[in-house]
Amino acid sequence: MKKYIKLLAVILIALLFVVSCGQEVSEAEARQILSEIIPKAEQFNEAFWGKGLPAVDSAVLDPNKKVSRQYYDVAPDCPYQTIAELKAAAAEVYSTEYMKIIAETAFDGTDEFFPRYMEMDGQLRVDIAFQGYNLRTKLRPNEAKVKRAAFGLLEVAVPCDFDGQPSEDYIITLVNENGVWKLDSPTY
Repeated sequence: MKKYIKLLAVILIALLFVVSCGQEVSEAEARQILSEIIPKAEQFNEAFWGKGLPAVDSAVLDPNKKVSRQYYDVAPDCPYQTIAELKAAAAEVYSTEYMKIIAETAFDGTDEFFPRYMEMDGQLRVDIAFQGYNLRTKLRPNEAKVKRAAFGLLEVAVPCDFDGQPSEDYIITLVNENGVWKLDSPTY
């Protein structure tokens, strides 16, 4: 009898584990989440990895004088006029961990990279010498398929076009932070 009770307990625990690891997000829900977040990410992709925010033609030399980098004022009609505004808007789209990668490249710089953006004299400025990528990938979130969804993690395969031609699916990871799904991987 004890064997049967132990076996039943093991089966119940295994069943509970399988159910708890199940899909938390349907494909329809995933497509809705991606349809809302990818257009926002595309704008940030261009700002961080592509052409950058629009600038006006007024060069200011890097005050740290590390190299002769030139920073131009961000255009006054740009929705972001400070680093804090740009970070806050990006943090609505990207996970806390992915924001660390963005911050290093876009705002802080490293020994190998200079920051893409600086604030000088209260003005947001963009490094015009930064060689951004020609972003040519267009994601199709309305065709996404859930690969894995459990414990606040969502991994989806998103069909995409590269230079207007169908390409391999893009694997995108999202994490749920305080009830909000955020990108935790690149989408460019």
